[in-house]
Amino acid sequence: MQELYTAYNRFMTLMDRATEAIDRKDLGETGLLEEQVESSTSEMQALLLSSIADSSTPEAIVELKRLLQQALDRVTQNQMCLAGWIAETGAEVGRLQQGAIAVRGYQPRSPSHLPLFEQQA
Repeated sequence: MQELYTAYNRFMTLMDRATEAIDRKDLGETGLLEEQVESSTSEMQALLLSSIADSSTPEAIVELKRLLQQALDRVTQNQMCLAGWIAETGAEVGRLQQGAIAVRGYQPRSPSHLPLFEQQA
């Protein structure tokens, strides 16, 4: 059971780092953490299954459920933050697309083949 606590603590540390990376909108760090979280999740899953099989007391099962629920809550929290980041980024991309369309649709009164800075000279 001690191994599971250690793995759980490492997982929660990764979740803290993920929250910070999401808050900073650090895509590179988020990607690196994703790989580490996958590895940590696999380790916790194996330890959890082993602990459930070895646990003979109801108190141990309750404690395992508590740890699992806390881990799931952190993952859910980070997923919601990521969804917000993605929505914000999507809105910014939409505004950029609208601006690009407006620029392409702009027709100057006296068309010229010269760049704008040379037209004004």
